[in-house]
Amino acid sequence: MIKLSDGNWCDDAERMKAGVVNFFRSLFTSSGTRETVWTVTNLFAPLSDVDKSRLVSTVTEEEVRRVIFYMDPLKAPEIDRIHAMFYQRNWTVVKDSVVNFVRECFATQELPTAMNRTMLVLIPKVASPESLHNLGQLVYAR
Repeated sequence: MIKLSDGNWCDDAERMKAGVVNFFRSLFTSSGTRETVWTVTNLFAPLSDVDKSRLVSTVTEEEVRRVIFYMDPLKAPEIDRIHAMFYQRNWTVVKDSVVNFVRECFATQELPTAMNRTMLVLIPKVASPESLHNLGQLVYAR
């Protein structure tokens, strides 16, 4: 049971879910107005032609391999519930599929929705939390 933003207590799972979504949506949504506009010019050195060509070149198998092997093997499973260790230990078998997937994402400039899911864990800030304001959030972005 939790007190929603309207001040009423709720024990209905669907209403609580909607209340939590609305609370965090309002918390992380911008009003759309800005008080300060920053103009950024000449802060970065111009890119060389070589650097520019690297930005648009096809992702290499070695680049993908380095990223996969840089990951902590047991840190956190991805959306498919498979740890990085699986890909590391079976690289010779899965590399073509993984490299093709990454290349397709870059070529189409689209990332499957499931790859961008975020898990939000609510952590009590007080002994007996009553409202969503009494809960801190831990965001785990995949």
